[in-house]
Amino acid sequence: MDRVPGAAPAALEQHDIAVDIGGTSWLVGRWNGELQILGHGLVSARPAGTVTEIAAALALAGANADQGGPAGPVGTAAPRTAGCSFAGAVDRSGRVEAWPSRPSWVGFPLRTALAAALRGTADRPGAPGQPGVPSRPGAPGQPSAPNQAGAPNQASAPNQPGASGQPGVPNRPGASGRHGPAEPAVSIEDDGYCAALGESRLGVARGLADHLTLTLGTGIGGAWTVAGQVRRPVAAGARTIGHLRALDQHRVCRCGAAGCLQTVLADLPGAAAGGDPPGWAEGGWAAGGWAAGRRFVEVVADLAQATGVATVVLTGGLTGLRWLAGYLRDGFGAEGVTCLIPRRGDRSSLLGATIRSA
Repeated sequence: MDRVPGAAPAALEQHDIAVDIGGTSWLVGRWNGELQILGHGLVSARPAGTVTEIAAALALAGANADQGGPAGPVGTAAPRTAGCSFAGAVDRSGRVEAWPSRPSWVGFPLRTALAAALRGTADRPGAPGQPGVPSRPGAPGQPSAPNQAGAPNQASAPNQPGASGQPGVPNRPGASGRHGPAEPAVSIEDDGYCAALGESRLGVARGLADHLTLTLGTGIGGAWTVAGQVRRPVAAGARTIGHLRALDQHRVCRCGAAGCLQTVLADLPGAAAGGDPPGWAEGGWAAGGWAAGRRFVEVVADLAQATGVATVVLTGGLTGLRWLAGYLRDGFGAEGVTCLIPRRGDRSSLLGATIRSA
């Protein structure tokens, strides 16, 4: 595997706060020499309610820091910048424009709501109270271990400053509005891009010149890293690699199309709850079970090899299922493709969301 020189930690910058909003759950964290988790919860059909819980987690983390807990930007002042990994798609103003898994989120001003939640962390003692984004005591956050065993988690690479939180209003650190404190700059990126960025800069693929990263969760996302640069997907209304129509046409995806690559996940009974492996998993790849899974591996391996990539990085919550991770690792190996899986693949997108610039 060819690797490119990694930037020195001193040349890398992190956002003050990172948020990961997936199809099932959300995480809030920060970089403090390692990835620390400040809060977590479930994503609901009500976007305002989810952002309220995120605001509460930030307020609780800040209150704990004020009382002698872990130090960090949340404990001293409102964050100036935040990165958000998002499983849907937003327009240039940060408003959700598409999310097949959560259609009720379409039209929600996500960047504006997150900026208000972050701005509220400056209003302590007590939970932050910002118009439209109330806060209440939330689930306690706790510091976490590094993202994966043996992989140095050090500072890293780009999440460009986002467009304005509202049309016509610059959204950058230190840009003050007409009322209240400065508006935090919130950068929202595709979750597959964030996962690739996190693992290529801080994780199992650190310094690897070329690889394809996939996220396996509620759906399938991902991004290519070519010559050390993570490539953003072309805007396609949240339809990334998981919506490549390459499988049996009788399966209909949430997006309405048939045969999308991510429909392979429909064959994982009990996976979301971490259930026991299905019968086809006995004996693993060599046993020849799970026809859709084999087709998935073949398609991804062909894509990787056709683009000159010899390594696939698997991330996302489903990689926590050992039998599934083992099955896919063996399958890619049989196709001549190296498969890397971080120890905490469920945090790869959050890890990438911490990255501000390289």
